[in-house]
Amino acid sequence: MMMVYASIPSLSLLILITFLGQWKADIPIPQNMSLDRSEENLEGKRKEEFLEFIRGMLQWRPEDRKTAKQLLDDPWLKTYVMG
Repeated sequence: MMMVYASIPSLSLLILITFLGQWKADIPIPQNMSLDRSEENLEGKRKEEFLEFIRGMLQWRPEDRKTAKQLLDDPWLKTYVMG
């Protein structure tokens, strides 16, 4: 059985899955955790634009993720990082 490890430091969560996408960890999946709640440093429009930028990358299916070009053209990145 092939195992895949993925770590998302900002969520402090280690995910262990099989190649079939089945949850294999001995800990329960957090139920009350969300990306919105985990971001505590931004507010208002800046926070919403940042979360949209991150959501564009954090899609389970690769075909649903934004491309690198789309991410480089993202309003949040252009305004707050490259601006």
